[in-house]
This record gives sequence, C-alpha cells and structure tokens, in this order.
Amino acid sequence: MIVRLVRVGKNAIRIFVENGTHSLPYQVNHQLSYNVLKAFHFSWRKTIKQIQHAKAVAGDKGITDTEILKKLLAKGKALYNILFPNGIEFLKKQVIFYTDPTIPDLPYEAIAYKGEVLVQNYSIIRQVEIPKRPKINQTSYRESLILTNPNDAADIKDLCNKEKEDLIKLLPNPIHLGKYSEISVVLEKLLQVKYFHYCGHIVKNKIFFQNSVLTPADIESMNLSHLNVVFLNACNSAQHQESSSSFANAFITAGVQNYIGYSIPASEQAARFIAQSFWKKVKKGISLEQAILQIRKEIISHFGIGELSWLGLNAFITFPHQKTLYQKIFSKVKKSMLMLFFPLLFFLLFIPYSQMQNKIEKQTSERKTHKKVGVRTSKQ
Repeated sequence: MIVRLVRVGKNAIRIFVENGTHSLPYQVNHQLSYNVLKAFHFSWRKTIKQIQHAKAVAGDKGITDTEILKKLLAKGKALYNILFPNGIEFLKKQVIFYTDPTIPDLPYEAIAYKGEVLVQNYSIIRQVEIPKRPKINQTSYRESLILTNPNDAADIKDLCNKEKEDLIKLLPNPIHLGKYSEISVVLEKLLQVKYFHYCGHIVKNKIFFQNSVLTPADIESMNLSHLNVVFLNACNSAQHQESSSSFANAFITAGVQNYIGYSIPASEQAARFIAQSFWKKVKKGISLEQAILQIRKEIISHFGIGELSWLGLNAFITFPHQKTLYQKIFSKVKKSMLMLFFPLLFFLLFIPYSQMQNKIEKQTSERKTHKKVGVRTSKQ
C-alpha cells in the first residue's frame, strides 16, 4: 500500500493513496493545509519531549507504559484524522509513505488504527521524493565501514567502544575509524564499501570530528549509489527541517539504496541493542523490511513501550520498481496485442506467400505439361 504526500504550491498538500486495486486522492476540503501538518509536528515533538522527560526524572514510577501508550494513541488518532478525513482501510501489511523534504517528518509510524499504533502490526517504510544520483559504479564491494565517536565525546565513549566490538564480529570485512579519523579518509572509504555504520552524536545536522565538521552537503555532493545500507545510530539522524537538509535526505540524494536512522532520541542501551539486532538480521539474510518490523517488537519486549526508539526508528528502504495498476493493465493489453499481432502478421505474410508459391508451382507444372504435349505432337 502506498501513501503519497505531494506539496502543491506554498500551503497545500494533496494525499494520494494506492492500495493495489485503485488510486484515489484523499483531501481535506480539497486540500490539506501545510500549516496544519506543521502545527501537528510541533505538538508531536512536544509530547515526545514530555514523555522522555518524565521517564528520565522519575523512571517507570513517573509515567507508566499504559499512560505513554494512551498519549501516543491520542496523537496517532489526530494524525489519522488529519491525513484521512474520509477514513481509510489499511488493506496490506506493508505501507510505504512517499513524501518530499519540504513536508515535516510526520510520525507515520504512530498513526492510530483500530485501537493500536500502526507500526505495531504493519511494516512502515519511508521514501523521500528527491532526485537521486544515477548508479554509475558497477563495482561490487564487500567491505563495511564502521565510524565511531570521531570527536571522542566522553558521554558516549563506553557505548561506542562496546558497539564497535559488537559490529566488528557481525559486519563483513569491517574497516574501523575512530577518534583520530579525518573527514577526507571517511569520504574516501565511503566510496569503497557496501555497508556504513555510524555510532556517535549528530548535533544540529552535523557530525563533529576533532578538527573538522561533516555536514549533509558534503554527503549529497557524492555518488554513493554502490552503498547498500547506511545506518546512522545517532539521535535524530532521520529528522529533517524545511530550512536545512538532513543526513537522511543527503544519503538518499547521494544514491544510497537503504537508510536507517531515528526521528527521535534513543537511549544508549536501546541504541546498542538495535545495532546488534539489525546487523545480525542482515547477516542472516533477513530482508530489511522484516528486520525493522522484528526489531520494533523486540524493543517493546525488552525495554517496554516507554523506550520510544521502537517508534522513532525510521527505515528508508528501496524496493524494486513495481508497476501501478494502470501499468499492469497496459502491460497485459500490450501483451495481448502482441499475441494477436504475430499470428496476424504470419497470416498476412505467409498466406499470400503460400498462395504465390502455389501459383508459381501451378504455372511451372502447366509449362512442363505444355512442353510434353508439344514434344508428343512434333513426334507424331
């Protein structure tokens, strides 16, 4: 199932829904106001901060999982009513949300449906409608790049060291760069690997090294279409704002096939758990879509609803091009026409040819008969 948000003009957004059988536009008074989405996004971020603050101050005694789920469902219901005022049935277990960078990164995963948060039972995939670099590098790389804590931040030093040890055992042919790494080396290695994992801070859409800063602009200027998976295991690594680019958009623009990040902060314990679980599943050959779905359930099972990384984990996954209903119909009509065309062509070409051959053979036979008759007459 595909939900596509298209910005029309400055303050209007149209929503198209394709569930595999038809494609119809869903609109609020013929258009959805951009300001409404922006206001909801602000309210959503405020709710998340309140929940995380309550958890940080008083732990499980301050706010229960039941109360958290109730708040999430209230917001999810509001988002459902904003996006689908006429109501909608999610007929397939996989829902892909297509949007563009100028639309706020809404929590599609949190949409309330039939009394539950959508992502608890559905696979939610994101795609951003931005031009991508063409795939020009046909080299098949086998190495993986692990970049951990390049500015040697003291508060995550222990976490990144443990995560590095975990991933070196899981990722194929790992190359590790740490606190003394330089941006030029990182960018060079990105051109030579299949997988990239980052553990560290992202501050205002920037990754700080000891003597320099890596920005989304540095990434989006490259061609990284050979990169299969990029996982930035950092808070807000999938968040974007209208006024500035994000690493998610930058890597997607650079041609990266699959990008994993967070739209909200994740705890250190959950971040390490997710990194381990994700790459274990990739190593086993589990599809990224199923891996993310399983990880969400594992987080809830291990840490509870209050660990919101199960909700903030965003997956931008590229699927093989799938034809729309109209393309499928056209393809079948085209195939039927071709099936009729070749017999017709055969009939039009072969039948006249056969008739001509028969006529030639008949004329040849008549000439031979005529000659034989002429010979007999001369003898007589």
